[in-house]
Amino acid sequence: LMLAVGPSNYILYKIAFTSYGASSALFAMQMVNLLFVVYGAVALYAVRGAITDEMRASSKVPYALMALLDCLGGLCAALGAARTPGQLQTLLSQSLVPCTMVASAVFLKTRYGAKKKVGAAIILIGGAIVVAPAFRESAETSAVLIYWASNIPMALSAVYKEWRFADSEVHVLYLTQYVSCFQLLFGFVLFPAQCLTDGVPLGTATQTFVADAVGVATGRDAYRTSLLALYVLNNFILNTSGIVVLKLGGASLTAILYAVLLPLSTLAFGAPFLGQYQEPIVATTLIGLAVVLVGFSLYESDSLVPKEVSLRGVASAAVALRRRRFDVSEQ
Repeated sequence: LMLAVGPSNYILYKIAFTSYGASSALFAMQMVNLLFVVYGAVALYAVRGAITDEMRASSKVPYALMALLDCLGGLCAALGAARTPGQLQTLLSQSLVPCTMVASAVFLKTRYGAKKKVGAAIILIGGAIVVAPAFRESAETSAVLIYWASNIPMALSAVYKEWRFADSEVHVLYLTQYVSCFQLLFGFVLFPAQCLTDGVPLGTATQTFVADAVGVATGRDAYRTSLLALYVLNNFILNTSGIVVLKLGGASLTAILYAVLLPLSTLAFGAPFLGQYQEPIVATTLIGLAVVLVGFSLYESDSLVPKEVSLRGVASAAVALRRRRFDVSEQ
C-alpha cells in the first residue's frame, strides 16, 4: 500500500499547488490544513476512549510551538511548490536529514557517528547536483530555494518534538489534531509572508484569497478542491500505513520501504499519464538520485533500531508524515 500511495503523495501535492499557482499558495495550504482538521476530528472521535484525562489536562503550548514551526515549513513549501519541478521536490525534501542532524547536535547535543555524518553530507551533495540546472533561471531559482528552506523549520520542529515528548506519552491522533488546529490558525497570521515573497499588495492578496474561498464554497472550483481533498486523503492513508509498518515491522523495514519510495516518487513525474504535468527526467536528476540514495543508505546503515517502538516515537513520526513529505530521517 505504501509503495502505491507514496509516489502519488508527491504527484498530487505538485498538481494541486501548481493548479492554484503561486498567488494562491497560502489559500491552498490553508485548505489542506482545514481538511486535516476535519479528517483528524473524525479519526479522533473514533478513538476518543483512548484519550486520557492526563492528555486533556496537559499544556497545549508545546503543540502550538510545533504548529508554528510546521506552518513555517509548510508555507515555504507551498510558496515554492508551483515553480519547483516535482522530481526536485522529492529529492530536496531529503535535505531534512542533515538539517535535523545539525539542529539535534546544536540543541540536544546529540553526537553522530562517522557513517551518519558522511551519509548526510552525501545527501546534501546529491541535492546540490539536482538543483544545479534550476539556477539557470532566476524565477525557478528563487522558488527552489524557498522550497528547500522549508527543511529548516521542519528540522527544528522534529528536534523540539523529540525533546518535548522524551518522557511523556500522548496519543498520536490527539497530538496531530491539536497541531493541525493551531497550524490552521497560524496560517492566517503568516498571510503577509506571501505578499512579501510575491511582491503583491496585501489588499490584492486578500481579494485573491476571498475569491478562492468563494469558489470552493459555491462549488465553482470543484476540480481544484477535489485535488486538495484527494491529496489529504492520500496523505492520511500514507500516514496510517507508515505507522502500521513502523509498529509491526520496525524501523528497519520502514527505512527499506522509504528507500524504495524515493526513486519511485522521483521517476513517477516522468510518467506519460500525467499529461501536462509530466516532466522530463534529466541526467542531473538521475545522478542526484543515485547520490542521495547512497547517502541515505549509509546514513540508515548506522541507525537500525530494535523492532519495539514507543508510542511517543510513533507520534513523532506521524506528525512528520502528516505533511506533504515522507521523511526518511525518522528514527
